[in-house]
Amino acid sequence: MFSIACILLASLCVVDSSTIMRCSENATFHFVEDETPNITCSGFPVGYWSLTGPSTGGQEIRIGDCSKCGSGEACSCITNSTDYNITRNGDISTLFFVDNLSGNNHSTITCSKENNKTCVTSTINIIKAPVRCQHASNCIEIVEDQPTPITCQGGQNKDIYWSVTRPSTPEIPIGNCSKCATQSHLPCTCHTHNGDYSITRTGDNTTAVSILQFVNNVSSNDNSTIKCSTFEDNQTLVSVSIKVIPDYALPQCTEGRVYVSEKEPWTHITCDGVASRHNMNWTLTDDSGLVIEIAECYGNGTCTEHIDDVTVSKNESASTLTFVKNARMGDNQTLTCTRRNGETSASCRIQTFYDDPEPFPLVVVGVAVGATVLAITIVIAIVVVVARHRVLEVPV
Repeated sequence: MFSIACILLASLCVVDSSTIMRCSENATFHFVEDETPNITCSGFPVGYWSLTGPSTGGQEIRIGDCSKCGSGEACSCITNSTDYNITRNGDISTLFFVDNLSGNNHSTITCSKENNKTCVTSTINIIKAPVRCQHASNCIEIVEDQPTPITCQGGQNKDIYWSVTRPSTPEIPIGNCSKCATQSHLPCTCHTHNGDYSITRTGDNTTAVSILQFVNNVSSNDNSTIKCSTFEDNQTLVSVSIKVIPDYALPQCTEGRVYVSEKEPWTHITCDGVASRHNMNWTLTDDSGLVIEIAECYGNGTCTEHIDDVTVSKNESASTLTFVKNARMGDNQTLTCTRRNGETSASCRIQTFYDDPEPFPLVVVGVAVGATVLAITIVIAIVVVVARHRVLEVPV
């Protein structure tokens, strides 16, 4: 009996009586959000890969075309998005996720034969994890503008030091804390090597606590490891992996308000700090607390709008909302852009104003009136002169 093997990681294909390849449609793959996995389809010449899901509005779109590849040679397929790389070598084709893996969440990835007959269909499920530090024993996420302090306990009667190890640099010192403060309950300021951190320490012979605070340049600690260790025997007391989350901001917000013209509602309101991988929401909240969802933006840059009066876009660093019809719909309501997991957000109150038509300039009116008066005066003068001239011509 005719049989062709088709493998999509753990998926298996079967062939029906018409010899058209059919594959399991129940395969679900769980990928960690910040990983870059790949999917391999083999056993037949792949023509194209496609995606169907929330980011495509439920429509199937082609993300790569392998139909022009030679059947026996290795080649790179044509891709329609920088989020993927696709290769094909004979009857083996592999799709590599390069960027924005979260944009494929709850979507269906399909690889099809050159004759467009679908073989493999699989659902992608993205598992949220602390980005870039999901494998660390201890990892914290801190919002860039609201940094979380790190506490180091222990090291009684010992000098301790703090250090940071960044991806591109070896371990470097942050600051030293002598054991002077462990003789009393009064906190002391430790010596720091730059202005990016502040460190304090307090305690006694049985308890010692040191606290590191982020002061400046918090983003430089992204994907780094911060340690607190004893100086004498180099015993690690705390080792923490850091993930820095950009703080969202609305630059147009002035003293808690953003102003939108009702006459010209094409006001662009931008939410900065939105990374390309972020799923985020735009909402309006009135004084009663009622929340209206305006739009959802997915990691791949697409946005689904729930209100026809606005347009929303998203790029690698920001999302922009524009009132295109009824700007007054947001008047005196609070506009908020929020990262979907609630880690960071920015809000501002909408104030709508109407530009009255400019009054007819008084100078122009004055000129027009003055010109009219002058013209009438000239006409009257001419009439008088002519009349006098005719009077003089009358014979006596």
